[in-house]
Amino acid sequence: MTISLEEFKDAFERHKQVFLSLERNDQERGRIVFLSVHLETLLGTILLAVAKEKTVMEEVLARSGASFNARIDLCFALGLLDANERRDLTLFRKIRNKLAHSFEVKPNDQQISSWAKELSVQEITDADIKAQPAMAQIKEFFENANTLQRIEICLSALSNKLTVRIDHAQDIGRGISRAKLP
Repeated sequence: MTISLEEFKDAFERHKQVFLSLERNDQERGRIVFLSVHLETLLGTILLAVAKEKTVMEEVLARSGASFNARIDLCFALGLLDANERRDLTLFRKIRNKLAHSFEVKPNDQQISSWAKELSVQEITDADIKAQPAMAQIKEFFENANTLQRIEICLSALSNKLTVRIDHAQDIGRGISRAKLP
């Protein structure tokens, strides 16, 4: 297949606009994709911590088949994530994939906004608010947050939870059992 000089110039100009764009949306897209790599790495660290054969797990994680989705499912299957964490990580993976695979999609896309509204991180109950009245403000902020704020709040909370979960996984790897996930 050959392409004319005019077609090439036209395609080059369109792609140049995309690559040279410094819009806020592109920075937000990059931040979300970058943070997904962080979460994916944390999941890999958790899996390594529980592995009896570290070298084998390192090989599994290095393969392209050890995707973000596979890491989420492996951690859940091993009891290292609860159902809410799995759901939130899966929603975030969908958001990341939609942003990473299309230049036209913006972080405020309707489907991304819908997924972001499903993110929960943690339900703040009336008992939580009674025990700590400041939790009411946090709950209100989260409920009224825009798409990007909601994604970032959830990413931060998931990152913190997974970091704590590494200690739990290391205990399991050493043969120390815990009755409940932290």
